[in-house]
Amino acid sequence: ISIHERLFLNPFHKYWWFGMFPTQFALHLLLLVLVTYQVLIYLRKDIKHACHAGQHFSALFLGTPEGSTLLMHPRELQRDLSSAIHNIFAIDRVTFNDVYVVIDGERDPEVLPVKLVFRNRTSLTIDITRSDVLAKYEDPDANFLPHALPILYTDQIKHVEDISLSFELLEEVQLPLGSTPPKERFVWDISLEWDGTNVGRFAGRMNYHMGTDGKLSSPCHWLNLGVLAASLLSLVLIIKRIAESLHILYVIRTASGPSSSSGLSLQEELALFNRWWIMSALSHIMQLAATTDAMTRTDDVSWRFCLLGWSSFCTWLNICQYFESFPGYYVTFSTTSKGALSIIRYMASVMPILTAFMFLGTCNFWKARTFQDTTASYASLFSLLNGDMVHDAFNDLGDAGGWFGYLYVYVFIFIFIYIVLNVNITIIEEAYFAARMHSMQHESMHAMARMSSMGSSSSSLIDLGGQQDGSDAGGPQAELLHPPDGTVDSSRGATGSLAQPLLPVAATLGVASPAAPSPASAVDSSVRSANSSSALDRRWRRGSMSPRLLDNPRLAGALASVFPQEAPLTPLKPSLRSGVGAGARAASGANGRPRQAGDSGAAAARSSEDAGSGNLREFWLAALPRWTEQLMATPLPRRSEVPEDWELLERTIAAHLSAINQVSALLYMDVSRT
Repeated sequence: ISIHERLFLNPFHKYWWFGMFPTQFALHLLLLVLVTYQVLIYLRKDIKHACHAGQHFSALFLGTPEGSTLLMHPRELQRDLSSAIHNIFAIDRVTFNDVYVVIDGERDPEVLPVKLVFRNRTSLTIDITRSDVLAKYEDPDANFLPHALPILYTDQIKHVEDISLSFELLEEVQLPLGSTPPKERFVWDISLEWDGTNVGRFAGRMNYHMGTDGKLSSPCHWLNLGVLAASLLSLVLIIKRIAESLHILYVIRTASGPSSSSGLSLQEELALFNRWWIMSALSHIMQLAATTDAMTRTDDVSWRFCLLGWSSFCTWLNICQYFESFPGYYVTFSTTSKGALSIIRYMASVMPILTAFMFLGTCNFWKARTFQDTTASYASLFSLLNGDMVHDAFNDLGDAGGWFGYLYVYVFIFIFIYIVLNVNITIIEEAYFAARMHSMQHESMHAMARMSSMGSSSSSLIDLGGQQDGSDAGGPQAELLHPPDGTVDSSRGATGSLAQPLLPVAATLGVASPAAPSPASAVDSSVRSANSSSALDRRWRRGSMSPRLLDNPRLAGALASVFPQEAPLTPLKPSLRSGVGAGARAASGANGRPRQAGDSGAAAARSSEDAGSGNLREFWLAALPRWTEQLMATPLPRRSEVPEDWELLERTIAAHLSAINQVSALLYMDVSRT
């Protein structure tokens, strides 16, 4: 296996053609299954219980399962605070599980401290006893709160800014029969607060952290060990691949001379490193962190859930890297990479306009619930520009600002929906078409190799001196690309070549194709084809190379120059310099006599060398520049003008891009060897 294939061939073709088991892919697939099962287990075992129990405790202590409430009247505050304190002391009577209150390490305490903060920044802590609460609560006409907190029943309540109390709950949950252990214990650290900072209301909310206090069951233990082992092994393989790429980069730079520069750009050097390795390493680090935390006792299960979520997210995202060598499945990432920068630049120019509307709306429509502060205004405008709550915005702003509110909504919708949103869609559409052209270019490279392996035994991918047998046109135009399925386009009366529509253009522009092969050039072509046949098999016929290599032909040339014994393409330096003469010399033995041809063949090769060299020079240095200039100056037709031929045009252009990439790789390889 060559250096190119080892670095850039996808694991599926490595296994298909070389028998190399895709260990990294197998580990990632195993981790995908294990991590998903791990998250589902903890979702069923802990997360669902935490969610439901949290709603239950919120209903007990705040009167609502939502976790927060707004109290607009003193009686509502008195009612909720009295109910919360009673339920804390009577927790064993109002819950379905075995729950115990713990305060300062004391189980079922007799005293509950309640802290009051006043608007002058002073504070007061009042201890409420269990006996007073339970004794008075048994009498329907009695209430303990006026005696414990009389300030809440006088006009002094206006000086209270905040009321809070904190405690712990120890919960024991009975697990299904046969579970080990039979019970699981959870520790709830709960804080209740009624915030009256905003005069005119008290905002009640419950903050809590749930921890575990128990041993894991056996299935979870073995599952976690499996995740640890697989993620560690995969991380070691990634580090090994990074080290290999660093070594190859060092060899390339060393071979380039004492300047410690490889002659490649930074982007071309970075192509040796797969960007997905960062995502793989990150996913394994998250898997290790989440699994390690899941195997230990924790005081805050929310952090465990957070780690499990990120671990699952990175694991599923990491599996997408194997679509890279199959452009049709990689279109989401290709479109994002090509359009993200343009979107960011455009949105940077739009943000001042959005901020201007935000401040205008906040200052003029603060009476509306959706524009009460800057955060709410930003959220409302973002929802509005995406087409959400349009009718609600008209009603709210119309009620708050009258005709000016309606005008505000009309102008905002016109600018951000009719202009901004559609420009964003256009940018993404252009990025999609660019990604599509990019994928077609890669597919055409693979199709060229497939066609070469199926029947083109007398020519290489880039054969500068010969015609296909039985063809009418020679040179690179006639052999750029054929349809992958080998079908014939009867509507055009041609052989089905995707380069066929460009041949008349080449003729009109005066592009001279290289001459038909003489006997000597046929010898040279067969020799060069024999020399490169196995190499072509190694690079193209054995699978799909990563776009990192296909998009950087100079890197491919540098690798072939530094590792000639592993080069997937034989350098055609002699043919680029002197045409068919190099092939005749390659066919000669050490004594100057040909290995497979007679003296007449060698004489014919020497006699046609000058003519072939002149013909190639005319094509590369005269005809091709003229053709390129004409292509750049000629406007493309509109898609509506040639709807039936548009896909053919796209594939033809992709084929030309592929051929240019091949020429660039060979040219750089020739220069680097000089």
